Amino acid sequence: MASIPSTEISIVKINGKDFVTGLMWQPLSRPRSYMAEAREIGKRDKMDIVAIRKSVSMIQAGFVKKGNGVNKGMYSLASALSGQIQDESWIGAFLLPNGLYALVAVHRGLVVPGCDVVGDKQRIHSLLVEKDSQRKIMEFDKVFHPADFQHRGVPLDIEEVLTPKALRKEYALKPLTFGLTKQEIITLSCAAVAVLVLLVTYTQWQAYQAREAAAEAARQEALKQQRLKELSALAGAEQSVQALLHRWATQPGISDFLNGCHGAIDSLWLSVGGWPFEQAQCTSTAVEVVVERSGKTTFNDLIAAARERFPNPPVLMEGGDRARLDDEIKLGAGGDDELLPFADLQAEFTTHLQKLDLKANIVEVPVSPPAPAVLPGGESAPPPPAPDWRQFSFELTSPYTPEFIFSGLALQGVRLLEISVIRQGHQLSWSLKGEIYAR
Repeated sequence: MASIPSTEISIVKINGKDFVTGLMWQPLSRPRSYMAEAREIGKRDKMDIVAIRKSVSMIQAGFVKKGNGVNKGMYSLASALSGQIQDESWIGAFLLPNGLYALVAVHRGLVVPGCDVVGDKQRIHSLLVEKDSQRKIMEFDKVFHPADFQHRGVPLDIEEVLTPKALRKEYALKPLTFGLTKQEIITLSCAAVAVLVLLVTYTQWQAYQAREAAAEAARQEALKQQRLKELSALAGAEQSVQALLHRWATQPGISDFLNGCHGAIDSLWLSVGGWPFEQAQCTSTAVEVVVERSGKTTFNDLIAAARERFPNPPVLMEGGDRARLDDEIKLGAGGDDELLPFADLQAEFTTHLQKLDLKANIVEVPVSPPAPAVLPGGESAPPPPAPDWRQFSFELTSPYTPEFIFSGLALQGVRLLEISVIRQGHQLSWSLKGEIYAR
């Protein structure tokens, strides 16, 4: 999680190259189609240019509007420094050739939102000390700053780090395009041809009822194939038709869920307009945050600050001292796991939690077969076979992060549905909800 990011865009020249600061950084939740997601965000937020930053666990994008001297081909200062400094977590203040100072922070390989700024010495010094003092929330292994800052770090000359030979293509800003790609045009053209063939064939049928039945059957098959195609794309692997009947196949795998939801929660600000973070809840489609009023801050302060991070305005909760903010996320699908016997799955899952001194409340959920499809003329299709699998729900609460709890646990048929976190003083309490599918 991070504090409120700056919206000030600055261009600084280092060793004859132009670097841009003040990008709007946020994680991307679809690692297999991250550029498509970046284009969607850029279109939504009216951003034209992006810098992509990849870490071991997540992909991050920094957005900026074209104009004010910012053009593609310039370099992102934060992306370049995070690529050249080979440490997962660090914060640095750097003296620039123009006499100003830049502050950049990287945590777990990703640029910290709000820590990609340029300012005078007093501002950057204060921001460095502030961020480095929040070690229970975000601890930095290394700190860099000029010697006269008199903090705990060591000096690092930015001109020696960002030499022209050291600059990589991945540090450069890239334009975002919002039109159809060549592949999308080809796909749509093929679909149009297929529809045309179906229409010509349709006109040749002799009986009205036969035409209706054939059209409905074609439509159902097209929908099924489209759903199967979408599921295969989300899962990153070809899926069988049977997967459409399996609930776990369309739900995010644990790894994708943790990367998307945990990353979304980690990127939240500690305070929005002076309203501190109180709790958050994340599902496969949305992250919801509750903040609490502090001091003499007002709801208008919260509304103004929230515009920089959240697509929708905050909603005031009962009493007026708490408010809710939300944002959408998109996750992949776990695919059609081959299920294990419940006894084996329960033993492995329970044993893993017991090693952490945790216990999950596991409850079986009745599984009903899907309703038969309605055919033209009001007739019902034959009922689908009864499910040959069982479904269980589980819940647990822990002081450990979900990433720690599920580290090293890769059980087929286990899915996470919700991650919640509540701030209790200086501690965070995590709650998880999920489902287990087994034979």
